[in-house]
Amino acid sequence: DWAPSAVMVAARSDGFIPAGAVQALHRHWAGSELRWQTGGHATLLWRKRNVLADAIATSFDRVERMRSDFGIGRTGGTTVIAIEGDVTRQPVEAVVNPANAVLQHNEGIATAMVRTGGRVIQEESNNWVLDNGPLDPGQAAVTTGGMLQASHVVHVVGPTYGETDNPDAVLAAAVGAALDAVRDHGLRSVAFPAISSGKRSVHAPEATRVIVDAVVEWLEANPDIITEVTLVGSRRKELRLFAQALEVRLGN
Repeated sequence: DWAPSAVMVAARSDGFIPAGAVQALHRHWAGSELRWQTGGHATLLWRKRNVLADAIATSFDRVERMRSDFGIGRTGGTTVIAIEGDVTRQPVEAVVNPANAVLQHNEGIATAMVRTGGRVIQEESNNWVLDNGPLDPGQAAVTTGGMLQASHVVHVVGPTYGETDNPDAVLAAAVGAALDAVRDHGLRSVAFPAISSGKRSVHAPEATRVIVDAVVEWLEANPDIITEVTLVGSRRKELRLFAQALEVRLGN
C-alpha cells in the first residue's frame, strides 16, 4: 500500500520542484518506489514501504530535516496539513474567517482578511447580513475573496471559551458548517485558522483539538469531496497543538 512519507518539498509558485531536491530524496530512499502529489502550497511525497517518515524541507540545492515545522495526516482522499503562517495568504480555494454575528470585520483575523483581500469582502458581508440577518452559530456565510489567493471566504461564528455555553459543541458546529459551505460551493481546498483560541492563544489547547476532531469527523462522513485541508497556526504554539491533535486523531 502507498503511505504518506510526511514530506513537504518546497516548490516555486509554478509548481516546479528543484531537481536537486528530487535527486536527494531518491538517494535518501534508494530502492523505494516514489510518487509525487502536487496541491495547494506544497508537493507531498508518497512512497511504498512502511519506514519511519521524516519531514523534509528543501532549498533549491539541499535537503534539510525539519521535524517540528508542520503536521500532516491523511483520511480517505484528503490530506490534512498543519502549518504556521498567515491564513489570509494561503493558496487554497477557500479560507475560513472567525467572524462576529453581524460580519463586521473589525478585529483579529477578520480585519486581516479585509486588509489583504480588500473592501469587497466587507461590502459583501454587509449585503449578506441585510439579506439573511445575523449569522448564527452553526451557520456559514460565503463571500468572494477579493484580492486574496483564495476565491472564497467562509465566515463562521466561533464560541468564546469561558463565556459561551458548551463551547466545544459550538466550535465543532462552526467547523462543520464551514466544510458544508466549501462542499456546497464545489471547492476542493480550504484553510482554517485556530478559531476561538483567544488572545495570546490562551484557549488554543481546547480549540485546536476540537477543530481537528471536527475536521476529521466531517471528512470521514464526506469522503473524497475535499482534497486538502490546511490548519494554520498564527504562532508556533498553535501549530504544535494542531500537529499533536492530528497525530492523536490520524496516527501520523
